[in-house]
Amino acid sequence: MDRPKWGPGFWCLNTSLLGSDAFVKAFTGFYGSVRTLQSIFTSVVEWWEAPKSHFATFCRRYVVAACQWDRAGVAKWTASLAHLHGCFNRAEPVDWAIYEGAEERLRGLLEARAMALAFQARLRELEEGERSTAYFFKASRACRGASAIARWRRADGTLAEGPAMLAVAESYYAEVFRRWACDPAAEAYLLDCISARLGGEEAWSTEADVTLEEGPSGEGALSASMQKGPLVLLYKGGDRTELGNWRPLTLLTTDWKVLAKVATTRLRRVMSGLVSQDQTCGVLGRSCSWNLILLQDVLDWVEECKLSAFDLVQHGFLFAVLDRMCFGPRFTGWVRTLYAGAYSCVQVNGFLGRAVEQAGGVRQGCPLSPLLYVLFMEPFAGLVHRDPGVNGVRLPGAVGEVLKIQQYADDTTLFVSSVWSLSCIRSEHG
Repeated sequence: MDRPKWGPGFWCLNTSLLGSDAFVKAFTGFYGSVRTLQSIFTSVVEWWEAPKSHFATFCRRYVVAACQWDRAGVAKWTASLAHLHGCFNRAEPVDWAIYEGAEERLRGLLEARAMALAFQARLRELEEGERSTAYFFKASRACRGASAIARWRRADGTLAEGPAMLAVAESYYAEVFRRWACDPAAEAYLLDCISARLGGEEAWSTEADVTLEEGPSGEGALSASMQKGPLVLLYKGGDRTELGNWRPLTLLTTDWKVLAKVATTRLRRVMSGLVSQDQTCGVLGRSCSWNLILLQDVLDWVEECKLSAFDLVQHGFLFAVLDRMCFGPRFTGWVRTLYAGAYSCVQVNGFLGRAVEQAGGVRQGCPLSPLLYVLFMEPFAGLVHRDPGVNGVRLPGAVGEVLKIQQYADDTTLFVSSVWSLSCIRSEHG
């Protein structure tokens, strides 16, 4: 079968430009002229959205001009070296300092070109000591073809290829991200399992105005480009035709990430008082290695005692959890703003699909998502702890404490000492 055709993809900034003094100076001057137009817009959000496309155009034009300058430089120094080689072959005097300088300039330009190709080809890193050889350039071009997706399986079992794959992906993620109905009685029951609350000072720390060091403050709404998130798919393993074997990662805009990072930093400061010791993800001072060590210890103990061992986010319930934990309206409003009108566009072989509403779940690729998921799952941990029908494992030296559950983000391990306990978990908490 022929290799899938690759689409235009989407533009993203080559961040290596930020290390160029010339680019920073040119962009600063350009931004200064755009900023003077803010007064003609009715809001900061409206003004911010308008020049973003101009920013992208400016960066593209700068890169094109820089590439033209680089090509001219490569031609110049290549010709210079050829001339010096000719002088040497004709036994004419050669200034070796000039030769070495020309060689160094040419090498720098070629290595910069290699880094640019690596960025375009989505190479994660260059091998240490890798030179800009013909083999390297060929490998970088082949990288895109290797990441292409050949076909996907539809719900009816048939295989989709080419443009039809976008429709399959859109349908799949429309279902994944749809708004799930929640049983009010079950929601209330789970919320009653939350015992931790924010104190007044802790709640205020999440509500305070955004400082200049943290980033810009929002207006309660996101611009159109911030609501959109190209969804790239990373192969996890297994059958490549099954969409479930591809991990969705949302490529969010930098301004989204700045706002999300502010909320993430503030939330991290109070997580330890809200999340039980069973959860080690996203809590300062805790490590996922605790889970591994504890699991090994429990398995050893269970084996010694001859016991038996056994091994998405609804937005409305998430906000109910934040409210029950005493987060203030401002912080909760920030989270609502980040997901209000949010949507994703699945990318398949460089082609972007239609908008898929993010009505459920949290965005993989956002720094705030792991912490929100941890808070979302906290009521479940409380439910397991308070259920008398779940008999955990009592370990030596634990001063009477019974181990029932350990969590790291969406990985949950239950420790039960009877088949009856497993039945209780399946019937009441499944």
